[in-house]
Amino acid sequence: MRTGIIKDESGQVMAEACLAIALLAFTWITASFAAFMNTNHIRTAMAARHAAWMHGNGGSPTPDNIGSDFFFQGGVVDVQQIQSVGIGEFIAGKADTQKYNGQGNGPFRYTVSFGMDKADINTTTNYPFVLLKTELPFMPPSLPDRYIKVQSSCQWEEVNSTWTSFWTAIGWFFEQIFGEISDYFSL
Repeated sequence: MRTGIIKDESGQVMAEACLAIALLAFTWITASFAAFMNTNHIRTAMAARHAAWMHGNGGSPTPDNIGSDFFFQGGVVDVQQIQSVGIGEFIAGKADTQKYNGQGNGPFRYTVSFGMDKADINTTTNYPFVLLKTELPFMPPSLPDRYIKVQSSCQWEEVNSTWTSFWTAIGWFFEQIFGEISDYFSL
């Protein structure tokens, strides 16, 4: 019965230990980055909804105020207003630029993205993006091909032009029906 390491096996144990440490470091980098980006993907959904609501309520969403309200890290947040869609896109599957509500300038649609482009990774100092530059021995590159930028979109109606009574809502409803009927017969 042997109770120690034989001298000729000590190099193999050291090589296996080095490989195991590199594998653990690689696993830690990829798992922590995936958890970080999943959390921020959820935050982009909330931020996009807030940006669309803010514009509908008369505000002006910017990357600075949205970034400070929803994300712990600045400088990697982008907020863009995009073309809003009508109900026709959801039913027919194609874009519809006609406004169906007739209530001012709404609806408003925003996209909020968090992260950076693959080209910007080499010059970044932001944690944990800086970890993606790490090259571990005997491991593949830490930089993923995708998932270094996440985004969400949301659309919101205009908030300041709401109906004030039951009769104004009914009046709007009949205006829409008669408008569609008159458009049909004017063809």
